[in-house]
Amino acid sequence: MSIFIHSSGETKSIINGNVLTDKAFDATYNGINMKITGHDKDKKFNVKMTNDDIMDLLAKPSSNITLKQRLMNDYNVHKNKNNKKSQSKKFKKSQSKKSKRS
Repeated sequence: MSIFIHSSGETKSIINGNVLTDKAFDATYNGINMKITGHDKDKKFNVKMTNDDIMDLLAKPSSNITLKQRLMNDYNVHKNKNNKKSQSKKFKKSQSKKSKRS
C-alpha cells in the first residue's frame, strides 16, 4: 500500500493596513518521512521528521496541567474557600431541620 499526504494552509489578518498575522505551512508525508515548511510573519521554518519522530511528538502531553485546571484557568473560575464552607453549613442546617421534623 502506498501512502501520500499533502496539506497546506495560510492565514493573514490585516486591520487598517497593519498586518497582525501572516502564517503559512506546506506539509508532505510519503509514509516514511514528513517535510514541513512555512513561515510565521518573518520567521521561516523547515522541519523534516521520520515516523519515529512523529510518534515521539504525538506521545508527549500537550500540557502537564490537567484539563479541569486548564478550563478553570481559561474561564477564570476559582473556588472560594469561604463560599464553599458557607454552602456546606447551609446544607447541613437544612438537613438537620428535616431530620428533627421526622
